[in-house]
Amino acid sequence: MHATEQDFAAARALTARKKLEILSGLILQAWELKEAWLRVRNPDQPEDEIRRRARRLVSGSPS
Repeated sequence: MHATEQDFAAARALTARKKLEILSGLILQAWELKEAWLRVRNPDQPEDEIRRRARRLVSGSPS
């Protein structure tokens, strides 16, 4: 899938607030997907550890 000029124009037309809302939603989805993946791979791991690892992985933190 390739972005078209219409896609770029639509993105440019968004307010900064709307762009931030969209970005925040994408980050939240990334966390949720990473948590789901970690749960499948580590079913015995406590939920707080799953959450911590997901945040670290999504943020790109090395530790």
